[in-house]
Amino acid sequence: MKTTNNYENKKIDKLPFEILSMIFFAAQNPNLATVSKKFYVTAHDTITMLNCISKWKKQTDQECCYLCTFKRMIKDKDLMVAIFKKDLSFGCTFKEKKLHLYSIILNKGYLEVLFELLTQTILEEIPSDSSSNPTNPKKIYQAKPLINVNFCNFDDYVNSLSVNLDAFFMLEDAHRITINILDQHNVTKEMLLEEKTCVQIHKTLSDDLYAIGLIKSVASLDLIKTKIILDRCVINKEISKILIHSGIESNNYAMFSLIINHPKMKNTRKDINFYSLAVLQKKSNLYKCFVTPRIEQGNIKFMTELLGEAIVCNSIEMMELFILNGADLSSVKTKNISLAVENDCIDSLFYYIESRGLKRIPKETRKILIKSSSAKFKMGLLDLGLDPRFDKDYMLHYALNHLKYFNYRERIFDDPKMLIKRLLEAGCDVYERNSKILKDAISNRKTEILHIILEYSKKTHADLQYILYEFRFDKETEIARMMIKHYIDALPNLGAILYKHRTTIGMSMANLYLEYGAGKTRPYGSNMVKYAINKGEIKMADLLMHHDTILDYNDIKVFREAISMGCASVVEKYLESDEFNKDDILIEFPNACRKNNNEIVTLFLKNTIGSLESKKRKKTASQNLKSSFLVNTKGGKFLEIAIENKNMEMINILLEYGAKPEPNNKKLFLDSIKQENLYAINSYLQVLNLNNQVHRDIVGEGLAMSVHYRCSSIYDILFSFMSNYKPTKKEKIQPKVIKVSEDVKSISQNLKNNILQQACNLGNMEYARKAIEMGADVNGIEPDTF
Repeated sequence: MKTTNNYENKKIDKLPFEILSMIFFAAQNPNLATVSKKFYVTAHDTITMLNCISKWKKQTDQECCYLCTFKRMIKDKDLMVAIFKKDLSFGCTFKEKKLHLYSIILNKGYLEVLFELLTQTILEEIPSDSSSNPTNPKKIYQAKPLINVNFCNFDDYVNSLSVNLDAFFMLEDAHRITINILDQHNVTKEMLLEEKTCVQIHKTLSDDLYAIGLIKSVASLDLIKTKIILDRCVINKEISKILIHSGIESNNYAMFSLIINHPKMKNTRKDINFYSLAVLQKKSNLYKCFVTPRIEQGNIKFMTELLGEAIVCNSIEMMELFILNGADLSSVKTKNISLAVENDCIDSLFYYIESRGLKRIPKETRKILIKSSSAKFKMGLLDLGLDPRFDKDYMLHYALNHLKYFNYRERIFDDPKMLIKRLLEAGCDVYERNSKILKDAISNRKTEILHIILEYSKKTHADLQYILYEFRFDKETEIARMMIKHYIDALPNLGAILYKHRTTIGMSMANLYLEYGAGKTRPYGSNMVKYAINKGEIKMADLLMHHDTILDYNDIKVFREAISMGCASVVEKYLESDEFNKDDILIEFPNACRKNNNEIVTLFLKNTIGSLESKKRKKTASQNLKSSFLVNTKGGKFLEIAIENKNMEMINILLEYGAKPEPNNKKLFLDSIKQENLYAINSYLQVLNLNNQVHRDIVGEGLAMSVHYRCSSIYDILFSFMSNYKPTKKEKIQPKVIKVSEDVKSISQNLKNNILQQACNLGNMEYARKAIEMGADVNGIEPDTF
């Protein structure tokens, strides 16, 4: 491994990773060597690179890994050996990281790196029998290759893996490499399996790897290497067929002859009609070599058969040759024209049409020509005189038929927009053939084409409702909007469409239908709300309410479920409506309180300000005067529910809308002190009567608790209250000197003692002094307090 002995370089290498990594990336510029040679050398030192690589992680803006970005590093054999031995990730996102790196080395043909990897080993400990010496068991190791030459099979990698042929031959010879284990590892001869120090660790190359190398040599048209590999390998019938197909794909007669005439192909070649394959795959060079010896001048029938094949092969040269030797264009079979259209043999088809004359071609043959997936070819047919309205606008309505084409062969289709526009301008009717062009544009979501079609679509489409019934997914929203806008005056019942697709419709599509009134149609609007509530789909329910979807105000079950699931938008719509039975409000309000949903409780109160008969008062009442008739019904039960739920926010909401706490709501008072809820405390104090000893003791408990929780402001409020100072609900009393009144002194002795105890526990001299002034007994506190 390369290292540098320069002290400064080693010092750089000790820098923190973030700085070192920044140096490394900057140093990838070769021009940097002219600025600082030491800097450049250190950044390219193997140790430096390993230090960086061991900590690299995948970056968000990275296509693959750092080694793919800086491929020059892969040529560093020492670095590669270290990565393979240490199993470093180098920021790679592939599951098989080493295989990914190995594939790059084979593809690029980095032979020095490959040889170094092939000659390196790792030691694997073999479990030994410890019975002979249990106190000191002997360790035995076996040498394993660092990389496996047979790393893949043919089915997985024949299409993805590309192996440099020189690298392939190195893999082929790998089984001959002899390695001295003692030179690589710190072990003794006795520690090795069978005590072998020089071993050949690689297996012979597998048939699958030979097959991959063979396919790649054919693709590169390397006759010599193809013959060498073909002579050496063993191939089965399946691989033989693939090899013959590769030979045809090469379109090279010399390569194909080498393969087809090899003795190993003897049993396979009779099963493959390579002549037909050459025709169908448009391999004109092979076809020419196959057919030239068969030309029989004057044999019109045979020459015409060959002419049909030449059209399918897209070979104008051979067409001219066959016509010269007597072939009859008018006798070419329809199946040949159909195959040529399917295989996009545009050149030969144009030659056929121009030579024969479009008008002399039969109607059925012209119909086949129109089925071509090439818009350019069909534009050419129009230029040659084909009637745009031929056979009830056949060309227009089959203009998008190629989008349904399915084949394993890669097909490239040109843009049909100009063709469609030209046909529409020529008077073709969108509504002929059951509007096939329109349906194809919609089903394939071709928005630009649909826009062109709709420009020429003046009347309402007969199947508009059927077409709109097909829209339910969000990705179809743009197409659906175009259709709805275009036929805005003749729309079907969008509510029915929305309800039909209620289980699968996307939010964007639902929003579109609602935007155009789907929620205002009976009974679909209210049924849609009912469905959303029953299924717990709050987002859908909110969307329906946003678009003022109608409700069935007699369906109290929907209202009740909306409360239970916390759907505020539906609850609010019910409460705001004059059609809703107000008796149900009083029945359902306790349920809303128990569900602990503050938003819904607020909606109930906001919509019941004043009396049941006065809706206008609710809308005009100011914030300071708002008071709901609900809060004090059933003896203040709702405030008790909020207290049980320990929901201080709901307590404040109820108080804000006029709830009056009862003196027996002591829990409300004490919990409010813990939460420092001054609003609730002051509300409770206003219902107490200091002439009542029980009430005075409640305040005394509050004083003790406020001292315990260090709530000085609350202590001051309570002390002031006991001294006959009446605060408003939201007033926060500032601390001041207030004399201890008789009411304060009259609270129970145990409470006064408790206040003193709490003050002493906290070391608060002021509160302790006041407690003594109240009459607390110093002898009543715990002995260890002093």
